[in-house]
Amino acid sequence: MPQIIETVDVNVPVRQAYDQWTRFEEFPTFLDEVEKIVQVDDKTTDWTVKVAGQERDFRAVITEQHPDERVAWTVKDGDVEHAGVVTFHKLSDSETRVTAQIDWEPTGLLEKLGSAVGARVIDLPGTTSPAVLGAIRSVIPADDEPALDLMRSADGAVLDVQRELIEAAAVGAEGTRFVERFAYYDVARTAYLIVRTGETRIYANALLRKGVVSG
Repeated sequence: MPQIIETVDVNVPVRQAYDQWTRFEEFPTFLDEVEKIVQVDDKTTDWTVKVAGQERDFRAVITEQHPDERVAWTVKDGDVEHAGVVTFHKLSDSETRVTAQIDWEPTGLLEKLGSAVGARVIDLPGTTSPAVLGAIRSVIPADDEPALDLMRSADGAVLDVQRELIEAAAVGAEGTRFVERFAYYDVARTAYLIVRTGETRIYANALLRKGVVSG
């Protein structure tokens, strides 16, 4: 199960840190993936989170609470398998380390991709190359032309699966470059992230150059 872990040192005593950071509404200030939290009652909170550009809502209930030490919660209902804990560590009389850990089970293709950021190789069995490429392009812009590299077929013909890849990448023929096989391998070795799909068609591999993601 993927994790989000964030740690922050605050210049306040552990009791003050605990009182402040167990206000769940404050979580979006230091957890980028958390969009909003609404406190329903002493034990229940409604969350809105964003993973790989996809918003998810769920209701969580506190399962463990030890003053000045830790608070833990898990999902009561919603469309996310989720659990989390915040711990408080006294560094000195006036300084505290706060660590938040959130575990979730990615449910869709985009979330599986998002949960694998930082991994060099991820596996998505049961998917096709065009489907994965289209999912990536729905949240990530393409680089300036050419943004897409495809391996040139043995006779130079453009295959149906390659047309699907061009369409999924939404870069057009002018944004696509066909590369000889061994040169393609050389370029692939420099990839930041490799996604292995369940695709079985030949020449269904693709290299996408990411554009600048505006903030």
